[in-house]
Amino acid sequence: MAGDSKTDPSSSGSPVRTSNFHRCRQFILNKAHRCTTLEEQAKALNHTPSDLCRLYREYGAVRPYQLLIRTNMNFGLDRLILSQGTMKQGCYKSGFTNPDHFSRLFKKVHELPPSELASRML
Repeated sequence: MAGDSKTDPSSSGSPVRTSNFHRCRQFILNKAHRCTTLEEQAKALNHTPSDLCRLYREYGAVRPYQLLIRTNMNFGLDRLILSQGTMKQGCYKSGFTNPDHFSRLFKKVHELPPSELASRML
């Protein structure tokens, strides 16, 4: 809907907060694999986790943690394809330390286990 702050961050709020939201969103999209928790992201952006959540509630379509997980799982899928289907390499290169946790999140986001999706795409 035109003018809806959830879909058009420039439509309301202060220019500083809007700019801050875009900076935070871009950070997640570019560096999600380096900061795998909301707390790590907030610290890297000089915010508190509640500040990030407030910004996303005001300007974003999804919560920051959801964006982080989706971005990490897409990065993980790229790593799986580049490593020719090695799930552990995809896990570790995506910033995760536990392959089982990575696999569960991956399946939740992509609706298929990592190895199956990678083999379909290769």
